[in-house]
Amino acid sequence: MKNRKVMLGIIVLTAICGCRSVGTHESILKEQISGLDKLGNVMVITREDGSGTRNTFSQLTGFDEKNKETGASDLTRTDAETADSASLVLETIAQEKNAIGYVSMGALDDAQGVKVLQIDGKTLNAETVQKGTYPLSRSFYIAYYENDNELEQEFLRFIRGKGQETVEKQYVAVGKASTFVSLRPKGTIMVDGSTSIAPLMEVIAEEYMQQNPEAEIVIEESDSSKGIDSVIKRNAEIAMSSRELKDYEKELLDYETIAKEGIAVVVNEENPLETITLEQLRKIYIGEIDSWKQLNE
Repeated sequence: MKNRKVMLGIIVLTAICGCRSVGTHESILKEQISGLDKLGNVMVITREDGSGTRNTFSQLTGFDEKNKETGASDLTRTDAETADSASLVLETIAQEKNAIGYVSMGALDDAQGVKVLQIDGKTLNAETVQKGTYPLSRSFYIAYYENDNELEQEFLRFIRGKGQETVEKQYVAVGKASTFVSLRPKGTIMVDGSTSIAPLMEVIAEEYMQQNPEAEIVIEESDSSKGIDSVIKRNAEIAMSSRELKDYEKELLDYETIAKEGIAVVVNEENPLETITLEQLRKIYIGEIDSWKQLNE
């Protein structure tokens, strides 16, 4: 009889411990994703079709197949909100608690009200971009016609050398910074394209014009595709592209990488998520995940 009581006691104690174990596990899960159900439906923010950031994001996330319904170059859900600049993406997400979007890593400078998510457990920084371990890493390109224009050649030389010091302040440099002496050629250069690269190029252009006050470098913001098209039509001398050039563009123009960076996935600062997977991103952007609580399932 005594042994039976002991056995019953052990069973009861085991059951209690088991319940506590389950309860603790459930509470941990709730702490990790607590509040997702309160966010409701996901508000998806995307860049405009033609944006290099959108093009690269859709390729790396795996939904770059052409959308037959909309004619867009990827399968982004039709109810997504379109923003024509990184600043508008960040402004919208800072105001909307249920929003998610993506921007260039350089656009995060002084951004407020938003949070950058880890991707597949990888944090966005210069080291992970340099090593290629961050899943949404990419390159910044410039494209141009090769010619004998002295000013254009010198400005390109400045970008490859001295300009890499500027690149390193926010991005990952692709070349070694070097000293620079200008021969002060006169003229004007029109640079057109990606809004992601434009802030970087504006700083580089200003630094070059300090070395050569005889030159004027004009930066126009549009998108990668429009910038490349502008150079092809000879309405600009240099294009800025945050996507890889297409085959026909490579045949027509010379191009080179001037920096490396990562695409940041951002949510409102009150969103409880800290990390997300590429597969979850794909499902959100093509419409297979509609509400935040589905990430708990």
